[in-house]
Amino acid sequence: MQTAKKVAFKVGTLTLEDASPATAFFSERPNRIVGQIRNDLFLKQWTEGKNSFKSDPPNAFLTVFNEGTRPTGVTVVLHPYAFSSGRRPKLTRTIGRASSRRSARVS
Repeated sequence: MQTAKKVAFKVGTLTLEDASPATAFFSERPNRIVGQIRNDLFLKQWTEGKNSFKSDPPNAFLTVFNEGTRPTGVTVVLHPYAFSSGRRPKLTRTIGRASSRRSARVS
């Protein structure tokens, strides 16, 4: 799970702005595991192993929270991303088709 204070969509690209510095993860099978990993280390491991995210990209459910409205969401397939650290970390991901849009709070 990745969280950010803002999200921006442009066709095919999702950018999490002011993103959390770590990704939380969990797995039920084949083993139950939970943990957190720094985003830069998560990116480095994207292509590792015979069953890597590069060969079988993960799915995610993007939930968007806007003040005064109900949360909305969409399922996406995640592809490699770029990470920039600093005062306001950004995660940029290539995803399936999406319309251009900007929003507050996302996870």
